[in-house]
Amino acid sequence: MGAGEATTCLRVGSTGNRCLNFSDPFGLCSEEQRKSGGCPQKGDVADVQKQTWVNPTGGAVRGCDKQGCGNFGAPRGDRTHAGADYVARTGQDVVAVTGGEVTNVGYPYGDDLSFRYVEITGSDGYVAREFYIQPGANVQTGARVQAAQVLGTQQRLGGRYPGITEHVHVEIRRSGRLIDPTTLIPNPVP
Repeated sequence: MGAGEATTCLRVGSTGNRCLNFSDPFGLCSEEQRKSGGCPQKGDVADVQKQTWVNPTGGAVRGCDKQGCGNFGAPRGDRTHAGADYVARTGQDVVAVTGGEVTNVGYPYGDDLSFRYVEITGSDGYVAREFYIQPGANVQTGARVQAAQVLGTQQRLGGRYPGITEHVHVEIRRSGRLIDPTTLIPNPVP
């Protein structure tokens, strides 16, 4: 392990123990991410160190497929991808990427109320949204959740997006500014 790294093993839903490598998030940012503002800023250092971040599925960030690429900032026509997509199996447990209060359980598409997202607001001001989750019965607005707590199960995306790799989409904001989730959420352990 390098400087600033630690390994933590957690019990994650029905999938058993999962070991996560929590690294210094500031060593993970590329020059492009720093220029775009997608990395935590200097003023965020203390808060990032206090906050635990967890991979929601244990999967890698989705590569490119028929529907585009799953990395933060990937082109989406006249906009860019606002989050990172973590590969998942349909129906698998999805865990909270961070702890805090559930501030919204919503619908990402006005034309399809079958898809859901869960928004968690931490005491440090970070707001994380996890999309394509069928929330568990106890995941309601106002509930408190801990990092790595099961939020629900992954929803199948293939019907809406043929040829897409199944995933959970994660967006993180602080003071309204989008942050590249990969700068905070650890990579999966091989």
